[in-house]
Amino acid sequence: KAQPLVTATTSAPTEFALQSTGSRPEVAAAPTTSTADEQCNTMHVMPISDEEIERPPRHKLPSEDDAVVNILHYEFKDRVGPPFKCHTLNLWVDGFCGSGDPTRYSLGSLGNSSRQPGVIPVRGQIG
Repeated sequence: KAQPLVTATTSAPTEFALQSTGSRPEVAAAPTTSTADEQCNTMHVMPISDEEIERPPRHKLPSEDDAVVNILHYEFKDRVGPPFKCHTLNLWVDGFCGSGDPTRYSLGSLGNSSRQPGVIPVRGQIG
């Protein structure tokens, strides 16, 4: 025989919700209130559980497929260097030689044998 699910709630700050699934009632949530909440007549409820919640990993290893930013550098009509793939939202672009930092795109490390004279002063202004 199925037992009815009983839930009792109140807006009083010292009481809490109960769930009954048979002979043993369990605390379903523990409310917390503040002065502002009491003035607005609201109650915040945090769920309580004995079960472990499996969460996805916060960071995964970067791969070629999950790049956030792809940069192609052009000098006039010529593409210079390989595509730069960055796996974070923070990226530094400068005109110096690279330090090997995966979040830094350094134009100074890109060589171009057919570089036109007008490009050199512009590259010095980047970064």
